[in-house]
Amino acid sequence: MAAKAVELKINCRVRLKKNVKIIATSLSGKKFYDEIEYPRPLVVLFGNEGAGLSTEVLALADAAVKVPILGKADSLNVGAAAAVVLYAARIKTI
Repeated sequence: MAAKAVELKINCRVRLKKNVKIIATSLSGKKFYDEIEYPRPLVVLFGNEGAGLSTEVLALADAAVKVPILGKADSLNVGAAAAVVLYAARIKTI
C-alpha cells in the first residue's frame, strides 16, 4: 500500500474518533450526492477518475455518494466532482 494511502487511513480513523463525519464519492455509492445531509464537522474524500478510492478507504466512510453523469463517460474528473459535491454540501448547511 502506498504511503499516502496509509496516511489517509490513519487520518480518517483519528477523525472518526473525534466525531468528524466522512463522506466518500464512489461509482458504487448507494445515494446521489444531493440526497444526503452534510453534517458538520465533515471530511469529503474524492478519488481519481481512473481508480477512484480504494475499498479500504471507502470502508472508513460513513456514507458513499455518487454524482450522476449523462453520456458515455463513467465519471466526472475529480475537480468537477469536487465542485458539485462541495457546492451541495455548502447549500445544504446554510
